[in-house]
Amino acid sequence: IITEDSDVWLYGAHTVYRQLSTAPGSHGIRYRGENIREKFGLNQYSMIGLGVLIGCDMLPAGAVGIGLKKALKLVQGAGLSELKDLYILLLQYLGQRPRKLLKVLLAEFLSHPVVKDFVYTELRPPNVSKFLTVGKKYWGWTVKMCLSRLAPVLIRWHLDVIDVPNIDITYLSCYEPQDKVFGSRSSSGDQLPSYLKVTWSVHYQHVEVRVRTVETIRVFQQAYVVSFKH
Repeated sequence: IITEDSDVWLYGAHTVYRQLSTAPGSHGIRYRGENIREKFGLNQYSMIGLGVLIGCDMLPAGAVGIGLKKALKLVQGAGLSELKDLYILLLQYLGQRPRKLLKVLLAEFLSHPVVKDFVYTELRPPNVSKFLTVGKKYWGWTVKMCLSRLAPVLIRWHLDVIDVPNIDITYLSCYEPQDKVFGSRSSSGDQLPSYLKVTWSVHYQHVEVRVRTVETIRVFQQAYVVSFKH
């Protein structure tokens, strides 16, 4: 599963990938649930107890006065081998919270997921057609409005990965912002700008939008040869 949301562990996730990026040279981090459970002596009931006590999406406030260290000590000491043990522990520390809410919360985390835990590592380009359909249906956007909002993502794919099918992206111009931030020097000793403001033309189905993005010089020069004069 690829997510930055820690609640995924409360659902019983097995493997979680974080900090993934399409940027060249970047590395993600893989976490295995079995390693976490073995290291801290936790099962899924314990993970749920820990998450609820310190705060989760469904109960952000958590238990008053309980932080991560105390919550971990509580669930480790409680020996939560059954659902009723977890229920009793949470009732004890959540105070006057409605029991109905707690039952709903536990049912949510312990329900069987519709999609099984898996890792799909192929990066797919943005689905422009689907984005246009959703934009028109739910927000009343025109094709041009949709394309202008999606353009920065398409340009990032254009620079970092590959071109998106049926999308024509053309670099028009670039310049150094007035608030220059210099990050490196050329072999001749001249300073190079650390970032550029770039103007693009993005075409899709006879519709064109022009957008401006801010790109690092390193990423931009991997795709385009640009010289700078001082």
